[in-house]
Amino acid sequence: MFTTIQQTELLDILGGIPPTECLPLVPTEAQIKKWHRIKRVWTLIKIALSNYFSGNHTLQGLAEELNGDPSFLASVVERYLALYDLLNWGWSDIEKFFKGIEMPANRPGDAFRYILEGKAVDQVLNPGKVSSRALYEGWKQYRKCLGLENQGKLTAEEKRKFKRLVDRVLKKTPQPMPEYLFFLNACLEACRESKDKRVRRKLKDYERTTAEVYDEIVSEFHPRKAERYKS
Repeated sequence: MFTTIQQTELLDILGGIPPTECLPLVPTEAQIKKWHRIKRVWTLIKIALSNYFSGNHTLQGLAEELNGDPSFLASVVERYLALYDLLNWGWSDIEKFFKGIEMPANRPGDAFRYILEGKAVDQVLNPGKVSSRALYEGWKQYRKCLGLENQGKLTAEEKRKFKRLVDRVLKKTPQPMPEYLFFLNACLEACRESKDKRVRRKLKDYERTTAEVYDEIVSEFHPRKAERYKS
């Protein structure tokens, strides 16, 4: 359960995404349109969360906006709730993980804001030249390598195959990995190493909801591959 203060903080964070500061001083018409398009998506997430916290049906009043397909937004809302919950419960482990290293946030709420703002800014500024197919292949290979590594069966050939896919993506997206993503991955690793069963359970919840979001995305351009990421 989220406290009233946490609910207010979550809605406040979503209300400021994406920040207008991410636009150039003299933006083009295309950049302005893209900003508003992304802003609308985050506004829908905020409306859904507001419904959730107020006791109404989470997607109340959003049917027309979602064109009768609420599954993706529902999965996204669940994912961000799970992420906020994970950061909150796993904060002690995250602080230990970063011991001696400067963090971009001093509390779970600030970490959540940093991650979401970073993601939104990347959505606005990323030229988006990587095809959906390339992203799908990369994610599929990543999941395969992760599974093999967990079993102690990851081969050099699988590593090389994954690196080729990464290089192919980087040729079209030459900018480095966004800082928010480095931070998020470090937080997840800290929670993965936690000895607290509750934290590891929250991590599984986040990973499950993340898999559902990716499954929704994949099903848009490759329906037969849908549900591959769900555990």
